[in-house]
Amino acid sequence: MRKKKLIYNFGSRYGFFSEYNNMILCYLYCLCNDIDFVLFDSNHRFSESHDLLDFFEPFCITDNHVFNRKYNKRDFFGEMGWRTMLKDFFSKTEPSNEIPIKRMKHRLVGDFYKKLYGFDYYTYELFSSARDRRLEQKHFIHKEMGIDGDLQDSCKSIIDKLWVYKPNVQAEVMQYISSISMPNEYLGVHIRRGDKVMEYDMQDIKKYMTLLEQHSSLRVAFVLTDDYRTFLDLEKEYPDWEFHTLCEKSECGYYHDEFMKGMSIENITRRHIKLFASMDILSQSQLFVGSYSSNPGMYLGMRMGKGKVLGVDFENWRIW
Repeated sequence: MRKKKLIYNFGSRYGFFSEYNNMILCYLYCLCNDIDFVLFDSNHRFSESHDLLDFFEPFCITDNHVFNRKYNKRDFFGEMGWRTMLKDFFSKTEPSNEIPIKRMKHRLVGDFYKKLYGFDYYTYELFSSARDRRLEQKHFIHKEMGIDGDLQDSCKSIIDKLWVYKPNVQAEVMQYISSISMPNEYLGVHIRRGDKVMEYDMQDIKKYMTLLEQHSSLRVAFVLTDDYRTFLDLEKEYPDWEFHTLCEKSECGYYHDEFMKGMSIENITRRHIKLFASMDILSQSQLFVGSYSSNPGMYLGMRMGKGKVLGVDFENWRIW
């Protein structure tokens, strides 16, 4: 009997680590539900050709059909079940039939491609199930992937195997890392500004620093931030500390839509490689403090595991 198959669309709309974190969750869901995971990553958003596999070594079967760009999304205009769509279409409370019609067209054409190419799920069909917060209470076992633990531990096992750079990317990452002199032991902190304020209340930098000082006697830290002014504030307010960063003086906050539309693909690729280098540095810190409600914080909570990551917004790591 043929196994069911998901085509996961990486890079369809959001930032890299939002896409990556959700891919890990969907990959784990497929592993534990006997579903073949197939990757589409040709949206040309993070790199010239492949949004993930231009940076990282392949780990699964890929699909390059361009229909994925239009029909294979995280979400569309609401529930895509036929019963709900027909109910909305004939509802007298709907101000317009435009959205139900769009949903029905996407579902009809999408189902055609499923039959034509022999797969079972688009990203949006499993996305909510893979991100269900009830999974945080579940124990996962998958011997081939070395998985035997809760959701956070299981995601760590997957990242340990999947976070493998292409040789040219590895060389560039190492150049960034070697451009600063980090001691053998140091702390890590991620403070994001920019458009994150629209999603979640920003935390004062004192809250990050208080957590670091409460849990460690080290006074050296690597700072991941999208606003160089934050780095300057840290140096000014904590003169007894030694801070390092790869953030450039010209960076004044990350605004995703402006970043993706206003920069060449070459610069977008370069900025992401620098971001990967920062994440590698942070992953080797003795203790990391960030926000679980940001994608770098959620990612490092998975990559570093329990006991090495603290959140300023939530007590424990969680799906965000």
